[in-house]
Amino acid sequence: MVTCPARWATTNASHCEGDLCGRPATETLGDVDLCAHHYSRALDWFYRRRIETPERIQREIEAAQLRAAHRARLIAEARSIVYAVHRPADSLIKIGTTTRYRQRMSALRAEHGELRLFLAMPGGRTEETAAHGRFAALRVEGEWFRPERPLLWWILRMRGAHSYPETRLPKAVPLREIRVMMRPSSDP
Repeated sequence: MVTCPARWATTNASHCEGDLCGRPATETLGDVDLCAHHYSRALDWFYRRRIETPERIQREIEAAQLRAAHRARLIAEARSIVYAVHRPADSLIKIGTTTRYRQRMSALRAEHGELRLFLAMPGGRTEETAAHGRFAALRVEGEWFRPERPLLWWILRMRGAHSYPETRLPKAVPLREIRVMMRPSSDP
């Protein structure tokens, strides 16, 4: 039989302060088995403490957590992004990652000509590698992929998931331009 491991806080005729309770444990709180008396005392303490926490403090805690999450997201965005650029000359899409977007785009434009940004999202090599693996069947060469529906749908979903009002991410082309590419061709 499991007994209550709580210690008495007061003395009475049946026990002294600090003695182990020793009553049969009938309730479980977390990973501790307690008697009904100490279980009730623990819950009273918990709820009284939650109710006594001023609403203002709770709001301040939540606001601080939101600010910290926002700051962490901006730092992550500043460090590294995963991008998808479209090359109109042959309609291929490159999925890459960089920590210096402007310099990377300048180098790519010097090598490949006109490029249009379809997607920029926080991420690094892990996310880039996952995208490359996901669209391996569409790979033409290196990091360049055919612009087929699965890839374009993924870009649209990622754009929706990573659209923040206050962002340091580069501005991408309007979504309608990507949707136009998804329409079936009318050529025979």
